[in-house]
Amino acid sequence: MGKKRWHRETQEDREALWPLSAKERYISVDIETDGPVPGLHSMLSLGAAAYNAWGQRVGRFSANLETLPDADTDDRTMAWWAGQPEAWNRARERARDPKTVMEQFHVFALGEGRRAGRPVMVAYPAAFDAMWVTWYLHRFTSGDPFRRRCIDLKTLAMQLLGGGYAAAAKRNMPPSWLIEREPAQARRAGETAVVVTHHAPSPRCVRPWFHGDPFNPAFASNLDALIERYEPALWIHGHMHDPVDERVGKTRILANPAGYRHENKRGFNPQLCVELDAPRRAPTNG
Repeated sequence: MGKKRWHRETQEDREALWPLSAKERYISVDIETDGPVPGLHSMLSLGAAAYNAWGQRVGRFSANLETLPDADTDDRTMAWWAGQPEAWNRARERARDPKTVMEQFHVFALGEGRRAGRPVMVAYPAAFDAMWVTWYLHRFTSGDPFRRRCIDLKTLAMQLLGGGYAAAAKRNMPPSWLIEREPAQARRAGETAVVVTHHAPSPRCVRPWFHGDPFNPAFASNLDALIERYEPALWIHGHMHDPVDERVGKTRILANPAGYRHENKRGFNPQLCVELDAPRRAPTNG
């Protein structure tokens, strides 16, 4: 799979593959489970984000579920979870009764009646996530509000990238496709996000001796709300000539500049090394 295939990501291609309708709401879902088969195993968490035809997010949903009393766990899946204790703990925090969760999700999917538009599920891959969501909706609610309306992102990616279904993996996708991940669900999956920028992302990065300087906005933005919303594990920046080690919410912000020669490397640490866990996603058999 060569990068040359990325040239197919054109406006014409997007319009051909995304004939979005103002009469529909597109609800992207992502789940975590303790096995591959609904009923035999349990859904652990459900996250969703609703978008209109113009790509604007109009709602979000996130919940952890209690396991089914009559279900078992899958050895292969649980072996993966055993190596991801933090992700497992996040997926088990404040777990609620599946019936309550799915009834609330049913209401979320329907939105505010006809004005909200017909709900269309979006999943990657639909064969796994949509199967689980549909099964839980039928078991715990009055039915499936999606009524078999579902878009499989992996199939659309295969069409644009070429090379078959297996090659339509995220590692082969253009970076511009991988935008605005749902933070809560990413955390439950145990994923680790690192952001690297030139400018500092927060006023907290400004050293005390520069407080009140009118030129500070040229060196540091104020992205605190964005950081707290998406909670990347680490944000690394440059531009400033003094070391920075701050926190905004759960995000660590670092700068380790050598600076100019005449600045005598103020606090620069050439041995600085930051280790982050980057676990893989649980197996989906898809």
